[in-house]
Amino acid sequence: MSNKKIVFYFPQKEAEDLFKNNKNIFIFNSMGFKKIGSSKFIDFNYDFSILKQIKNINLIDVKKEINSWETAWSRFVDKGDQFELNSSEVLDNIIKIISFLIKNKIKKVFMFTASSHNITSLTFELACKLLKLKMIYFYSTNNIIYDNHNLLIPVQQTNGFISRKFINKKFSDFKFNKIIKYKSEKLSKEINNEKNKFKDQNLKIFSSSFLLSFAKIFIYYFYSDILRIKNNFFSKVKNYNDLMNYSFYTHLRQVIQQFRSIKFYKKNTSNILSKKKNIVIMAHSQPEADSYILGQEYHNHSDIIFKLRQLGYSKEIYYKEHPSTSNYYIDFIHHTRIGCQRSIKYYKILKDQNCKFLNQNIFSINQKFFKNSLMLTISGSIAIERSLLGLKTIYTGYPWWKGMPGTIHINEIKSLNKLPDKYFNKSNTIKKDAKKFICSKLNYNTIPNYPGMNGYKKRLDKNSRILFKQNINKLIKLN
Repeated sequence: MSNKKIVFYFPQKEAEDLFKNNKNIFIFNSMGFKKIGSSKFIDFNYDFSILKQIKNINLIDVKKEINSWETAWSRFVDKGDQFELNSSEVLDNIIKIISFLIKNKIKKVFMFTASSHNITSLTFELACKLLKLKMIYFYSTNNIIYDNHNLLIPVQQTNGFISRKFINKKFSDFKFNKIIKYKSEKLSKEINNEKNKFKDQNLKIFSSSFLLSFAKIFIYYFYSDILRIKNNFFSKVKNYNDLMNYSFYTHLRQVIQQFRSIKFYKKNTSNILSKKKNIVIMAHSQPEADSYILGQEYHNHSDIIFKLRQLGYSKEIYYKEHPSTSNYYIDFIHHTRIGCQRSIKYYKILKDQNCKFLNQNIFSINQKFFKNSLMLTISGSIAIERSLLGLKTIYTGYPWWKGMPGTIHINEIKSLNKLPDKYFNKSNTIKKDAKKFICSKLNYNTIPNYPGMNGYKKRLDKNSRILFKQNINKLIKLN
């Protein structure tokens, strides 16, 4: 067993139970740090002798980075008038976390999620980044290629999200060649099927019903507010998630704003595309990690449109809203909070930028409809699908597949005064090379999703349990 001191950030109960006998592991959750297997949380505060060791860290720059989390702030924190106080509290928490990590000689951190996208996880990640600690995250292959095998792929970063990379160690014998081949063949058959529509496996009958969702949101968050007030009044232990709360009334205001914006969008949509070459923005369902954090500087569709204009593109830009934007409440995340990213004003801004709205349920890879279209996504799976069809896609973020054949990052484009034919030509070489690229990234890199990370079902069979533990131990020992 390795003697390295490790932190597990918000591990699932199954993962915590597996490693409860490893005394070198600390747990961090909303109540702070504790030894694994213990119910007692450790008091931690500033250690001024330790803080002298980090005098090279510019706290003004740290505060600027905290303030740059605007999307996460709007998604998780209410009352903008308290922003300065809240960001100061985050800085305070970062310094305390740094003190604890140095004092306990922590060498590595395991984040039991795919990315840091809320205030608590961003706070913890920034503390680790400042100390250049190795951090392990876990992508779900269900999110990557929708293969339903419920596997995890560990990735490592030391200097923020953009520095993350796949770990070149064999974790399993599992290969994706047949899966990718099947997916490519299936896409080729569906490419001209106009009847296909987006299907979301997380949806319930009430998800897209405003009245049913409003009632569900009303009950859930009214009760949550009462519990939070009760806990704040009686609990003596600091809750590190305490910043992340909306008032009951803000939830209701947002769902009403979402309802009005959807109505406005649908009223202004069209099923007609120009027969000339055009750009189509395939919008993300926001807020979500696929746009922020993965989008980094280009996580806002409006900002992306301004960038296209700066590159010289002067024609109308087609904008296809994500179908999930019409959902108000999903069991996994409760209120979707789309109202903090969508409003009538948002769509009017897009119209001012000469955007034409497309029906959100049009099948995204339908080549009869999108024949002359160059599609743009932040980090969406549409780029993978198009590459497997031999088509090109512009992307603006930093997804796991960055650099995949057929994809062009927006920063690589010098001018869009004209749309060159090379962006529209179908290529068997792209199709072939994209398959190789994806398999080279994913083959042998998976471990079973035993604890049920990223909201997916647990794999609690004995073999999954053994393999998960073996591979986490392997990751602990890696330098």
